[in-house]
Amino acid sequence: MLLVVFPFEVEFFRSFGIATHHIGHPLLDQLPGQPPATDRNGLLLMPGSREQEVAAHVPLLVPVVREMLERGVPVSVARARSVDEAQVAELAGAGAQVVGDARHAMEHHAAGLIKAGTSTLEATLARLAYATIYRSSWLTSTIGRRLVNVDSVTIANLLLKRKVFHEYLQSDAQPQALIEEVSALLYDAERREELSAASQEVRESLGGPAAALGAAELSAHRVFQ
Repeated sequence: MLLVVFPFEVEFFRSFGIATHHIGHPLLDQLPGQPPATDRNGLLLMPGSREQEVAAHVPLLVPVVREMLERGVPVSVARARSVDEAQVAELAGAGAQVVGDARHAMEHHAAGLIKAGTSTLEATLARLAYATIYRSSWLTSTIGRRLVNVDSVTIANLLLKRKVFHEYLQSDAQPQALIEEVSALLYDAERREELSAASQEVRESLGGPAAALGAAELSAHRVFQ
């Protein structure tokens, strides 16, 4: 018996004859769906948690920081514990505030540019209006496209089975495109409402909280049946 945290995994593994059960996602316990903070303001940047990711994303984001600050929009960059402060120094030098608590930042910023990965799901559950970014080397990108055949790299889009959260990947990730995207995320009320509704839809698709308890109960039933 296989226990999974995403509903789309059930169909995939069952197609191979594997008994599969969706137990919900543990992030639902950590981000319990409280009403969005009323003091949300500014842009949050999350360039990644690995050295190569951060190195690829920082030069892309520096012009965004400068332009947003020029427009009077405060900008923060979330630095993962695995990332040395020197790696985000260029963003700090451009005027971004470096913060350590990414989850708190997600809940208190109005918009975000988030590196593809689990952080996008956290941002969704925190109801942050965001777009996904990702840049990697040509070789890494080529290998990845051949090994992974998915319509989106944003977990929320996969759960929704449609592309609601915009993605800026590889050559599409350009400063001007991101600046325009951030402006829409901040000031387009219709777009913000669309993303908020999609975030709630994602939360509901993941099932209820207490994934660990559900896993324990299923395992116990399997053992003692």
